[in-house]
Amino acid sequence: MLVYAARRLLALPVLLIGISAVTFLLLHLIPGNPAALYYGGQAVSGSTLAALDRQWGLDRPLPIQYLYYLWGLLHGDLGVSFRTGGPVVHQLLRRFPVTLELTLAGTLLAILIGIPIGIIAANRQGKAADHVIRAVTLVLLGVPSFWLGLVLLFLFNAQLHWLTGGDGQLSFGLHSPPRITGMLVLDALLSGRMGTFWNALHHLIGPAITVALGLIATVVRMLRSSLLEVSGQDYLRTARAKGLPQRSVLYKHALRNALIPTLTVVGVQFGYLLGGNVLVESVFAWPGLGLYLIQSVQNLDYPAVLGATLLFALLFAVVNLITDLLFAAIDPRIRYA
Repeated sequence: MLVYAARRLLALPVLLIGISAVTFLLLHLIPGNPAALYYGGQAVSGSTLAALDRQWGLDRPLPIQYLYYLWGLLHGDLGVSFRTGGPVVHQLLRRFPVTLELTLAGTLLAILIGIPIGIIAANRQGKAADHVIRAVTLVLLGVPSFWLGLVLLFLFNAQLHWLTGGDGQLSFGLHSPPRITGMLVLDALLSGRMGTFWNALHHLIGPAITVALGLIATVVRMLRSSLLEVSGQDYLRTARAKGLPQRSVLYKHALRNALIPTLTVVGVQFGYLLGGNVLVESVFAWPGLGLYLIQSVQNLDYPAVLGATLLFALLFAVVNLITDLLFAAIDPRIRYA
């Protein structure tokens, strides 16, 4: 197990350097001047723009710029944001808990809703309920998340007024609770500010449902497939032959084994969602890493885009590593693959 983990960890630096090189090159291929965007399209002299380029190091050749960036990266320095003037590391650390809160809420919803529906679909294989569930999950897998978010905002916010959303984490005029974990709902609860807690929770529901819908479809289809696969195994036939009730066979034997590949997929999707909520955060004005990345790209904020991209890659790689290690602990064959 240690050799397997060490082999995966040693690949992380190579992965991050490769991603940083590709992102750095693509950013500099985008037409536009970060210094001009910094002044918001105002008429400024060429000497002013040149001075800003020198300050940011953009007057150097690209290979030299990248080497300087790598040197800072090796020392834990992701540079200073062109747009805000603050260290990128601090901004990413401040926004990461916001994205984590949304991802955790969406994943929890997907598990709580997806597992029971997957069990129903497997138990009613070939019947009307199974056909309906498969059709709905197929549609959810094919619909873009940002479109689902817009539909939720229109129906449940603008029309029915059931949800609050599209204006960030809190209603205008409410003050954030003291920062403890960085996750607003949890911080409000820990601080005893129940009015803020309920308002923050109300704002979280819409984006969390949007994030959860696609993952629910994945959980349902994966669990249904796994349950049907294990249902023909010898140990289940033996359990039925002993006269065990169908409920006991399902929950004590079949479900336990069917959940292994399902939870593995959930782990992989969790890593993806940490970096893949860009459009959802944009639709709901959720001030997480995704919205930060979009704003940085719009302003050609090279250090911020590079820092956010590397953090996304690191999070995805670490979550996948943890998932693989847990699966390897369960199935020893993977350790020697």
